[in-house]
Amino acid sequence: MADDRDRRAARRRRVAGGQGPRPGLVVDGDRATGRGHAPHLRRDADAGRFWVFQVSANTWRWTRTPQGRRIAERVNADLDGTEGPRAMLAPPGPGPTGGGDQHR
Repeated sequence: MADDRDRRAARRRRVAGGQGPRPGLVVDGDRATGRGHAPHLRRDADAGRFWVFQVSANTWRWTRTPQGRRIAERVNADLDGTEGPRAMLAPPGPGPTGGGDQHR
């Protein structure tokens, strides 16, 4: 059990230091919206390693059903330098720093 706690604590330190996704989740009654980003990896067989070739912004929407929460929608957009995909990672709300809900 101590090993599990140590692993979880190490993971939290890595995420806090900028490694790994930093998803955001907002629950509003029977609906929930989650935001995050995901690296897309490619394998370089000659070098024996993987490398990140693209990063995408992701928005997930869930709804509560009698069977539990179910995915209602998933939006995935490559972070290509344009405003639209960047806005998906912004906190919800109006204005230039918010409005992550515009990509439904």
